[in-house]
Amino acid sequence: MLKLLSLLTSSLLLFRSLKVEAVVYNGVSGFPARAYDPICATACLRSLNTLTLNCSSSGYTLEMVTFATDAACFAEDTSFLESVAWCAHVQCAGQNITNSEMEYFWEQQITGQGDPLSQPEDDYKVNKFTGSAGVKTATAKWGYIESLSHVESPPTLQLTATDTSLNTTALASPDVYEKQYNVLYAVQRETINENKYGYV
Repeated sequence: MLKLLSLLTSSLLLFRSLKVEAVVYNGVSGFPARAYDPICATACLRSLNTLTLNCSSSGYTLEMVTFATDAACFAEDTSFLESVAWCAHVQCAGQNITNSEMEYFWEQQITGQGDPLSQPEDDYKVNKFTGSAGVKTATAKWGYIESLSHVESPPTLQLTATDTSLNTTALASPDVYEKQYNVLYAVQRETINENKYGYV
């Protein structure tokens, strides 16, 4: 009986170690991938990426004018890049986020959701690839640090929740930012707990 118990314990420990390894490589949210990290920067991006930019294209849907902003527009629009960089600079201050973490976030998220390592080699060579959410992405003209360095002085234009366009470097709406942050934080925390207790 003791031998059987020892064998079961060893098998369980082996199974748990294999399961954890598999989770690490698959990037299940919370083990270790955290899709919204850094949340402060993702909330900035989500607070500003729904606004119409100078390079957004227009069209008609049900006899209404609609606007769409593609990855190339996000990648080249100075007002957008500077506004997101400034927001992240202010909102992430004091959270011990390194410049390299911010640059990684910028490369992966600023023009869409992407992971160049999981894409066909030909797509990766031209710096355009289909991201994990199926969004076509493009490489931004500036990284995070460079975008921030182009902000000559702190922006003074404060956006509100009712603003629909961005044509100059501006401060994200505090109301929109707070709502985005709270939702992202709650979803990430819940997903981590689901995965944690789902594998235990």
